[in-house]
Amino acid sequence: MNIEALYSQAALAQAAYAEDLFFGHPEGNKLTADACKMTQAQAEAFAKEWLVIDQYTAPSFLGMTGSGFSATVFQNIKTKE
Repeated sequence: MNIEALYSQAALAQAAYAEDLFFGHPEGNKLTADACKMTQAQAEAFAKEWLVIDQYTAPSFLGMTGSGFSATVFQNIKTKE
């Protein structure tokens, strides 16, 4: 694995912490918020390369905290990977 692949994997892992992502280009303000904490430059570079396909966060139920499970699916704009 080369340095570019490692950087890409790290950026995806960090972006997955963003909250309330919807289909399309991720919003920069959500990538720079406290949950994700990307810099503005990182958020802009990420949004040029990746699309959000879907995000799921386990809901809270009857006042009980959710399980903490969250999953986000991204797609590379160039490779469609």
